[in-house]
Amino acid sequence: MGVIAIDGPAAAGKSSVARRVAAEIGWTHLSSGMLYRAVTWWLLKHGAGADPGQMELHLNLGPGGLELTVDGVRPGPELSSPEVVAAVAETATSPAVRDLVGRHLREAGRKFNLVCDGRDIGTTVFPDAVLKVFLTADPRERARRRLIQADTLGGGASPVERDQALRAQAAELEARDRRDSLRAISPLTRAEDAVEIDNSGLNLDESVAAVLEKIEDRFLGA
Repeated sequence: MGVIAIDGPAAAGKSSVARRVAAEIGWTHLSSGMLYRAVTWWLLKHGAGADPGQMELHLNLGPGGLELTVDGVRPGPELSSPEVVAAVAETATSPAVRDLVGRHLREAGRKFNLVCDGRDIGTTVFPDAVLKVFLTADPRERARRRLIQADTLGGGASPVERDQALRAQAAELEARDRRDSLRAISPLTRAEDAVEIDNSGLNLDESVAAVLEKIEDRFLGA
């Protein structure tokens, strides 16, 4: 089995690109963020003092890709609830949680050919990945994408309001970048052998094509 690791900062498009790349090459997509949100969802239900090691977390391959269950339940859209999204960054700083998620990711890597995205996939989780990509973009461009995704840049906003929203979101993302880069355990950093792709000026199709080109170079050029 093999793993292609796609790391990078928040809102760089890692999951969208990884999902499309996996579909193109016939591999399985897995986002580490989904597992961190699953743990966060479980902790919100059981209380902050609960031991996430008691979770029954399983990943199984279904018709639509990997399907996640927690204690026999599929959380589904609940993983994207505002409560989970607001708490996941703090949950991900826990050494116990990072160890738990890392173990599940590695178990999946032993079962499937994965395109796996996150922030420490190529550095900590799969240091022997067959290809490592560090996907990044300018903070303001990442802010624009995040606001579009959240549907908060509506046509009714004035240019001044749009600029203020972009500035605030970019500042929030830069603060997240600093926290991720400076954390003591598995900080966000580009692996020495990773290829960096700045997709600030690329749309999704172009970003996917750029990663596929690196895959072709790695496998056909080997």
